[in-house]
Amino acid sequence: SQKFDYAFAVTDTVVSIDSLVYFNFTAPYPNPCLPEGSCNSITFKVEKSFLDAFPPTLLEVTIFNVAGEKICDLQTDAAGNLEMSLDWNLKNESGYDVASGVYLAYWRLSFANDSTNTRNDKTYKSKIAIIR
Repeated sequence: SQKFDYAFAVTDTVVSIDSLVYFNFTAPYPNPCLPEGSCNSITFKVEKSFLDAFPPTLLEVTIFNVAGEKICDLQTDAAGNLEMSLDWNLKNESGYDVASGVYLAYWRLSFANDSTNTRNDKTYKSKIAIIR
């Protein structure tokens, strides 16, 4: 009879919920936007791989011009959704059409953990071109 020696090891890896949840921040569409054609708004969309114990509560997008001036804030309730989207009507906070140029969008997907009263936000940045 033959004798065989085998050895093996078991290793544990701690995985946080953040590494299990995948977010897809879709580039703003259409980009560039030509308002004189059929473009009258730009859509911002976020997709999530699955719902977890702490679903997102709010999707916010803040638009800035290249000088760093805030143009407008957009937000939508994101609670319990696998897909969230916002539309920007190409107007500033005063309701006027924005000029041609490059704009910067700062996205924030907010989470609230009621048990620890902490926020774990996911952020994304993108550029938008408006051609009038």
